[in-house]
Amino acid sequence: NTADTKTFLAMKHGGYYSNAAAGAEDVILGAFDLIQRSLDITLVEHDAKSFRCADFGCADGGTSLKMWARVFSSIAEKRPSIDLELFYDDLPNSDFNQLFRSVHGLTNFKSYLQEFPSVLTFASANSFHTQVLPEASLDFGFSALASHYLTKPPCNISNHIHMVGAEGDERANFQEQGKLDWERFLGSRALELKRNGTLCVVNPGIDKDGHHLGNVGGVHLWNIFNDIWKKFVNDGVITETEYRSTNFPQHYRTVAECIEPVTDPKNAVFRSGLRLEHVETRIVRCPKARAFTEHRDVDRFVNEYVPSLRSWIEPTMLKGISLNRPSNERNSIIDKLFEQFTEHVKIKPDGHGFDYCDVYMICRRAYLPKAAARLNA
Repeated sequence: NTADTKTFLAMKHGGYYSNAAAGAEDVILGAFDLIQRSLDITLVEHDAKSFRCADFGCADGGTSLKMWARVFSSIAEKRPSIDLELFYDDLPNSDFNQLFRSVHGLTNFKSYLQEFPSVLTFASANSFHTQVLPEASLDFGFSALASHYLTKPPCNISNHIHMVGAEGDERANFQEQGKLDWERFLGSRALELKRNGTLCVVNPGIDKDGHHLGNVGGVHLWNIFNDIWKKFVNDGVITETEYRSTNFPQHYRTVAECIEPVTDPKNAVFRSGLRLEHVETRIVRCPKARAFTEHRDVDRFVNEYVPSLRSWIEPTMLKGISLNRPSNERNSIIDKLFEQFTEHVKIKPDGHGFDYCDVYMICRRAYLPKAAARLNA
């Protein structure tokens, strides 16, 4: 099952994602120190009447509201009369209705519009692997926990549900697709950014110790879900074909893979003018697991922790189940999956937690004379 990601992917709707994904908000807020230093450089030469920002892969918008409030405050402090614009971008199945509700403060999240009511907001349902905004129109682009998603999985994985468990040619295929889509993503942002414009990307990756999202020293999250899914085959809950059709359209990149397009002079992205300004890896611990170490209430931990995973794991697992099954049967299988995962957590909660291992990158659109641009093209 290698269907295009845009045909099925969306975080769980109705505010479920942002309400469950407190860790994502922590990851995003953690980038602000890097963003602020970079914005300070951008604003030195910025003399336009408006400042355009974009959030690529925004989901329902709730997890980034606090970060954008800080960004707008930082900009307004230096340029108090400037017009602020924010373009939200995600795939067509995303919950744009919830996004707009979040932006306008109609959810349980505080919106930046309460402090900066004049911010102009827009939305796009185009893939961020293509150009979303007009050429040379963007001052600051941001993307968190999104661009590790591929345009499509390059192949089925025979022994696992995620590329971290893939082997041989299958692992190599995901790596190659990850390289291609990453260059598409960065190349599109290079077109959109103004000279001296900034791009901040925070993505699940693989650090020097081999850690990645779902495996940072506790349980191996992906192996647990894979084991349950394999057991479903043995128990007759799903077929072997459905197991093999379940593959997350993701690639976790190493730092070297992340920076190659913006450091290699031969790469088309580098030649387009996009340059690396900063890169580092960070591990952000699961807030639900941190709280559990203090309250030790297993039921509370399960009720907080499992939804944070289901909010984004469910769509891909559901995609692997045959469409020939009635929708209620497909949904029942997903419910059974998370019931068994929940029981696994209850039996041995220690070591569980949705810990992030992310690569934090800042890139800047360098000045590129027109003659050089034509030559590089």
